[in-house]
Amino acid sequence: MNEFLAFRKFITPVIIQIVFWIGVVLMVGFAITTMVLSEGNAGGIITGFILLFLGPLAVRVYCELLILMFRIHDALSDIRNYNAYQYYYQSQRYPQQYQQQYPQTYPQPGSQYGPPGGTPGATPGQ
Repeated sequence: MNEFLAFRKFITPVIIQIVFWIGVVLMVGFAITTMVLSEGNAGGIITGFILLFLGPLAVRVYCELLILMFRIHDALSDIRNYNAYQYYYQSQRYPQQYQQQYPQTYPQPGSQYGPPGGTPGATPGQ
């Protein structure tokens, strides 16, 4: 629940799945309505069959493109978190080298990437 309230977890992908199924039902209904209202006209029946097969496919492609944006966001978040961890790990492993090389960005105690509360923790692997 905390992830939801902090906007770290998106509910939109679930909503997009619901939109997909509603779109499929609407496209199938529209295709059947087109075939019925064509009153035996070959053009209307062919158009109905095309809508019956290509309509749900178009809805699927549209919804996949929407979900793709959220997957890209997740991948970029993973990369950011991995890089922050690597920076913190390397700065704890070689503190003098990192402090000389990056004096303004060296993690300070209590900062986002530094040890919490100012107490130095054990470096990973010890």
